[in-house]
Amino acid sequence: MKITIYLHLLVLSLFLSINMYAQPGRGRKMPTQEDLETQRVNLYTSVLNLTPDEAKKFWPIYNQFSDARELLQKERRKLTRSYVQGSINMTDAEIDKALQDLFAIEQKMLDNRKKYYMDAKKALPMRKIILLQKAENEFKRSLIQNFRAKKSPMGAPQQGSPDEY
Repeated sequence: MKITIYLHLLVLSLFLSINMYAQPGRGRKMPTQEDLETQRVNLYTSVLNLTPDEAKKFWPIYNQFSDARELLQKERRKLTRSYVQGSINMTDAEIDKALQDLFAIEQKMLDNRKKYYMDAKKALPMRKIILLQKAENEFKRSLIQNFRAKKSPMGAPQQGSPDEY
């Protein structure tokens, strides 16, 4: 009787372990927008070494900049998609207008970044402002690494990943 129970438990555990390896990534929760935002805030606060007073001044400025940047990026993507799809049938004048529209959006993006810089100078020391670029790059890199790790089976590095070099 004991042998039968042990044998059943062994077969069950073997079946479960095979099933776990057959479906990598199952059961992993995709991060929500709020999770990503929390990670961003934690990383930026850490890299910039923000004091509570600096954080209180900085985050409203950064959030306003980030929201405006996101809207402009969506506008640029929408414009680019519509022009790329219709470019075969466009005249030279229409193509010229499309490019002028794209340049106008990119100028708005640059103006938004300049405004953010001027506002951030009022809230943070210059050394911390320049460190923000480092924090943004680290955050993007961590998102890409996490995405690649979730897509690859058993956490194996994907082609072109930093782990291969």
